[in-house]
Amino acid sequence: MVAFENLLTFALTMLGGLLTGLVFAKLSFLILRKIIGATATFTFSISGLGLLIVIAIFVAISLVQFLLNAWQIHRMNPVNLLHSNRSGERVPKSHWLMTIVAFVSLGVGYYWAVTINNPVEAIILFFFAILLVILGTYALFMAGSVTLLKFLKKRPNYYYKANHFISVSNMIYRMKQNAAGLASIAILSTMVLVTLAITISLYVGQQDMLRDRYPYDVTISAAVTIRRPLKRLSRFVKSMILR
Repeated sequence: MVAFENLLTFALTMLGGLLTGLVFAKLSFLILRKIIGATATFTFSISGLGLLIVIAIFVAISLVQFLLNAWQIHRMNPVNLLHSNRSGERVPKSHWLMTIVAFVSLGVGYYWAVTINNPVEAIILFFFAILLVILGTYALFMAGSVTLLKFLKKRPNYYYKANHFISVSNMIYRMKQNAAGLASIAILSTMVLVTLAITISLYVGQQDMLRDRYPYDVTISAAVTIRRPLKRLSRFVKSMILR
């Protein structure tokens, strides 16, 4: 059943993902060509090697997921599976170390992104800054949120109130289940906003960039007319021979 479920999920994901990706890639290409004013020779093409690489990556992910699920089922006791609906959900634990790692990663990543001025350093450090921000965001949602809620739960003056008692208790379990999804949504939304902001800024500021980089750019052209070049050349050759 696990193998059939993973196979069906993989087939639907690949079919829907590839079709949607190709359609939106063509649409994005047409919009980009319209924005930059490219000619008809600037055509859209699909790389077969790229499609094979994407399929291979998702095959590997599905295989790893299947092996993990099969291993978890193998380790579980059938008696516990029968009585699993009667057992309650465990309270998530606080992870102070992961919370500290989250704040440190976010701080270092945003500090690098703001303070980098050298273009050569930006190429190297900006990539690591993005990785640190992604790592810190996941750790903050998965560990920092639960740690904060557990900290609020230990404060009687805040927790034992009608407005806070039920909401804090429910949020602890919901953040345990949905932290990874919320972190992924936050990261993807941030990437979309950053990409749009950079693209619009580059497109709008083209003339400003040219004026700032080349404020004294001057083009000088002159037309020179040479009359009877062959006669002059023949005279020059004759004079050289006579000498």
